[in-house]
Amino acid sequence: MSKLSTPPTNSPVVLKLQRPVIARIATITEWPMLLIDLEEGRIIGDDEIKQKLAAGKTVYGAMVQFPDPDLVEMLGYGGFDWILVDAEHGSINENDCAAIVRACELADTTSIVRPPMNHPEVIMRFMDRGAQGVQVPHVNTAAEARAAVAAVKYAPLGTRGMTSAARSAALPLGTQ
Repeated sequence: MSKLSTPPTNSPVVLKLQRPVIARIATITEWPMLLIDLEEGRIIGDDEIKQKLAAGKTVYGAMVQFPDPDLVEMLGYGGFDWILVDAEHGSINENDCAAIVRACELADTTSIVRPPMNHPEVIMRFMDRGAQGVQVPHVNTAAEARAAVAAVKYAPLGTRGMTSAARSAALPLGTQ
């Protein structure tokens, strides 16, 4: 399915990102790990948004503040490049986030989660739901920014722990 190359008409939810936001999203959504399909020899989840931003193209997305995976899936099929799952201001919790991330995956749309607070243990729990990136709230110092980045990266680049029991592991049952 092709993504939007120009803004659709009569659609008030389309967001054209301005330069500062593009730089911020491109910085914060660094992938903590790379998954490779050994049979096909391809990268799984190759970040289309980063490629578009690097090419100077505009990416389109929407913010959701209430837990409705069906709506998120429709937005993805409608051509949005990313969905910002706002768990800070809306009524979305960690379990809701997992369902919304699955809807994003079905529609080939990047999921970016805004956790309710800037605490590494909270950020990690949302990342474990399979989110592809985070937009961390209340980052006021360089130390807070470094801690937020460390929370989404696995060792030795960060402090995030590994688990096989979370969606982010992307491992089928029985895999060691």
